[in-house]
Amino acid sequence: MARSPRRTERHPAAQSRADGCLVGGYDAPAGGSREGFADTFRELYRAVYRAVAAGAPGDDYPTFRAGHVENVLGEAVALSNNDQRWVEVTP
Repeated sequence: MARSPRRTERHPAAQSRADGCLVGGYDAPAGGSREGFADTFRELYRAVYRAVAAGAPGDDYPTFRAGHVENVLGEAVALSNNDQRWVEVTP
């Protein structure tokens, strides 16, 4: 059985991490690797906090605008299916 990394050990998946960032005392694996559900939110909040610290919106996390566009698209798909016709989508 593999043992979990200690605070002084570097996780093998973190070797490719460009910023070498430590999270909770442990090295974080590179994005897209075998991450858990909680890791998803950790990375989301990290991106948002990075943008807040920079004083400018980032492009590596979803925004309210992106959510609005997805809702408009979803409504258009539902309307198109209901009416059995093409509908124009204007976000």
